[in-house]
Amino acid sequence: MDEDRLPILKKYPQKFAQSTFPESFDSDKTLNLVIIMADSDLSLRDLSAYLSLIDHIYGRMSPPGFTEYSHSTESHFKVLEVRHKCLEFILSCLPDKSDVGNIVIVYLFLKYLHPLSLANAYKTYEEARLTRFRRKRMKHDMHKDDMLKNLNNHEINKLISLFEYFQLQEIRLIPRASRFTTKSVKEIKIILKDSSISNGKLKGGNDGSGP
Repeated sequence: MDEDRLPILKKYPQKFAQSTFPESFDSDKTLNLVIIMADSDLSLRDLSAYLSLIDHIYGRMSPPGFTEYSHSTESHFKVLEVRHKCLEFILSCLPDKSDVGNIVIVYLFLKYLHPLSLANAYKTYEEARLTRFRRKRMKHDMHKDDMLKNLNNHEINKLISLFEYFQLQEIRLIPRASRFTTKSVKEIKIILKDSSISNGKLKGGNDGSGP
């Protein structure tokens, strides 16, 4: 996928979020991305790659584009809270809800990071055949994903194309981030939180190792 096609794929995350998490656009609701990690034996290099990948994927989905996002500190994706019983990062949407779709895409990319990372560039026919099989398996898993049940085959293909674009752009971070996912990420979930109370409503989640 080239850079010219990315704006086409950028159009549907917000629409996708509206059909999947309509409550997240209510004025009294906040959509939070929660990542729960192991609290010991963490590789700093792999943790750094994982957090950088989150920032980059969010930035690539921003309307101004990744370059402008990188130079505008005000628009950077920020951690709302870190809890310490386990290492729990909470990242929240903007008050105007303009990035709800982006957060959903970040969540799904992290959820499918490990199987996606297996579909790397190939050198031989056998590797190419195996890569096609893995992509086919990921598509099958997405169709079985309850969160994606409202997506048709064309929309699933667009989602996979978007993830493949991210993979090519972040090829240096993917191996370390994927390793961190396997070893240290316990759970990734999206929580719809009532802005006026402390408890959230869970909608979708998985362990960090993929579907």
